Amino acid sequence: MGAGRSSHRGARLVWSEVSAPLRGGLPLGALCYSPGGPYHPEETISASHFPSHRSRYRATVRLFRQLRHDLATPLSGAALHLEVACRRLSQGGEPDLKRILENVRMGQLEVGYASAMLDVLGEVVRAGDEDGAPFPLAEAVANGAAQTAASAPRGVSVTPPEPLETPCVFGWRRQMEQAVADLTFHALTSAQPETSVTWQVGNGAGEATVSLRFKGDLGDTRPEQLFAMTRDALGQSRGLGLLLARWTVECHGGEITAEQAGDEVRFVARMPLSRQEVPS
Repeated sequence: MGAGRSSHRGARLVWSEVSAPLRGGLPLGALCYSPGGPYHPEETISASHFPSHRSRYRATVRLFRQLRHDLATPLSGAALHLEVACRRLSQGGEPDLKRILENVRMGQLEVGYASAMLDVLGEVVRAGDEDGAPFPLAEAVANGAAQTAASAPRGVSVTPPEPLETPCVFGWRRQMEQAVADLTFHALTSAQPETSVTWQVGNGAGEATVSLRFKGDLGDTRPEQLFAMTRDALGQSRGLGLLLARWTVECHGGEITAEQAGDEVRFVARMPLSRQEVPS
C-alpha cells in the first residue's frame, strides 16, 4: 500500500480525538483509519478548533528545537571542563589543585544553566487543559495581572484592561493568565518608580490585540532577543517567564513583539479570534 493511499475501496481517513501524551504540548487530533463508508470533507476535522491545536503543536516544536540547541552549549562546556580536570589529575608530579577546582566549578555552572533551561519542560507539562475552549481575553488578562499586582514595588501600580472590548480567543485560559502574570512581573521589576504598568485589550480585523505599556528601558537587549533564552550569570537572569509568555501566545496562533518608544516599553500580542467571533 503506497503512502497516503488505502487498498480498501470506500475507506476514509478522519480526525479523531485522542489524549495527548504530553500535556500541553501535542495536538489532540490524530489521523486514524476508518474502513468503509463514503468520504465526507466536513468530517476531515472533527475538532471545531483544530487550527488552535496545530498552532500549539508548532509553538511547542519551536520551543523544543530552541531548547535542544541551547542545551547543547552548556552541556558540551561542562563535559570539556571535566575532561580538562581529569587530564590534569592524571598528569605526573604535583597536581595544580587550583586550576582543577576551577575546571570543576565551571563545569558545575554549565550544568546549572542546563538545569534552569529544563525547568521549561515542567511548565509545558502543567500548562492548561488539553482540550481548550473559547474564553474572554480581557478577563484572563485582568486575572493574570492581579496575580503579581500585590508584589508591585512601592510607587508602581498595575492598571488592568477596561472591559470595553471583550474579544474571545480559543485556547487555554490558565496558560494565558500565567503568561500575563509573567509579563506583568517583568514590567514591575523593570518599570521606573512612581509609574504605572498598563494593560489594554483590543478587537479588530479578525484578531485580538493585547498590549502592555510601562516606563522603562530595554537596555542593550534587542527586542527580538527579549523572549529568547539567556545565559546571564546564575541568579541574575531575567528567568523563563518571557520565553514561556512567547510560547503561550504562539500556542494560541499569535505573535508577540517588544519595542522601545521613547521612554516607554511596549509589549504587543496579536491572536486570532475564536471562530465564534470571526465575521462570516
